[in-house]
Amino acid sequence: MLYFLNQLFFYPFDLDYYSNNERGFYFDYNNVPGPIAKNTKDIINIIQNNHFDMGKIDSFSNKNHEYLDDKSSKRIIDYLFGKDN
Repeated sequence: MLYFLNQLFFYPFDLDYYSNNERGFYFDYNNVPGPIAKNTKDIINIIQNNHFDMGKIDSFSNKNHEYLDDKSSKRIIDYLFGKDN
């Protein structure tokens, strides 16, 4: 979960199928904020060798999440009830 800026990796076991037969992606999948594992050996290697780039995770999070605070519920209530705070 990017909100907590944890180390993460991606294991898109159906990437080829999805890329060729579905609607595609909103962004270049090669720019996800973590290493992409293509098989279980890749997963083990990523974890054992600590192949995580926290700067990339932070950058991706800041670009894609406008609010990274504890006020989401307040913003929803204010929006629903017309408050301008």
